[in-house]
Amino acid sequence: MRFSIEYFLKLLKTNLNRSLYLFVPSFILLITTSGCASFSKKEFSREYVRLEKNSISKLDGQYRFYPKKCFGDYYKDVPSDSLKYKNLFQNIVYEEREERERWDSLTAPKKDLSVVLKLNGNTELSITVFENKKIVRDTVLTGKLRQGMFYLDDKYLKIRGIPFLFGGYNSNKRRIGISKNDGLIVNEAYGNEGGILIILGSGYTSNASYEYERIDD
Repeated sequence: MRFSIEYFLKLLKTNLNRSLYLFVPSFILLITTSGCASFSKKEFSREYVRLEKNSISKLDGQYRFYPKKCFGDYYKDVPSDSLKYKNLFQNIVYEEREERERWDSLTAPKKDLSVVLKLNGNTELSITVFENKKIVRDTVLTGKLRQGMFYLDDKYLKIRGIPFLFGGYNSNKRRIGISKNDGLIVNEAYGNEGGILIILGSGYTSNASYEYERIDD
């Protein structure tokens, strides 16, 4: 049987379309549920306390608005002044850039802010920002206990084109836990990947972890 070039190209296009039809929804579902970037406990594995169902309430409490420190050798030389850009509320709650910048402008000159965390059951986390005893912001996020930490459902995922075929993605997700100092650990995983026809292009993934000091009542 003889095949013309036109017939061959048509057949190739049909098969490619069929493959994309099967691949794209499955891939989008995969990266949506997994969150793309991977968490790592490497930098704070010796400094956190594993949470269990009967001890998850240890997350409840009042914490400093700005972090006490960053974990890991990579951050050991980071100036302490730079920590003011990772306030606890915005390190837990994902917000668009415009909202983050507006909130930064409101909180920058203030030094008497704190954050209160309160679990409702084992799946809802109430987050309240106080200026002295006045509530200035609050929200509720859902999540679940996994591998000794509380994984927040408040994930960010932006897909560009068809990931790893003709595009990529940006992702961001967070989990929280308790340090041996009874402080709050916030671990953020970030991913930015792209490529063409499965050939990966420029991109990176990273983990950042911070400890926020608990304020005694």
